[in-house]
Amino acid sequence: GFVFLDGHHDETATLDYLERLRPLLADNAVVLLDDILWSAGMRRAWRALASHPRTALSLHLVRMGLLVISPDGGSRRRRFAPGVWLADIRERVLRL
Repeated sequence: GFVFLDGHHDETATLDYLERLRPLLADNAVVLLDDILWSAGMRRAWRALASHPRTALSLHLVRMGLLVISPDGGSRRRRFAPGVWLADIRERVLRL
């Protein structure tokens, strides 16, 4: 499944939307959130969602955030933020 969230740039509302959607999401569903840097509240919401136990992967795409939701997310969690994935890419390139 795929969900795109945009529009209501509020921490509480964003967290509530995801809590309501979680039971309806298929395993390995992709959730794309727009404007995760819109405000301090949206940044907090993004951090909370990225570290949620069912989040298997979180990818910080500067303005947007991508989550992969899985029942066992915590057992195989991966987080990528600009500094982290850029450092990882640099490390891989240097090994070539």
